[in-house]
Amino acid sequence: TEHGSTSLLLDVRSKNNYYDNHAGRSISVPLGELASWLRKNPTTQSLLFICERGNDSRTATRLAQSQGHRAFNVSGGMQAWRRAGLPTLSQCALALRYVGYRWY
Repeated sequence: TEHGSTSLLLDVRSKNNYYDNHAGRSISVPLGELASWLRKNPTTQSLLFICERGNDSRTATRLAQSQGHRAFNVSGGMQAWRRAGLPTLSQCALALRYVGYRWY
């Protein structure tokens, strides 16, 4: 597993919402693509699902659990994540990181 992680954080919002603002190290897998993603990416890692408010991620959690995955819903979604002051990234920040921009 990457960096010894035992879980994956999957963001099930639209790609546009994901690129606007998302949790660091999360992977964008829109809800409509999740069933296919689960088939193509077998994993023994726990799956943590997040959306904007927690509703779509609850649906994603149930789908993954029905296929035998250890899956959990991030209650309150990105709204709760931001309220808690947890780190987020935007497409702009990712682009700056990619080109090697240093924050001062």
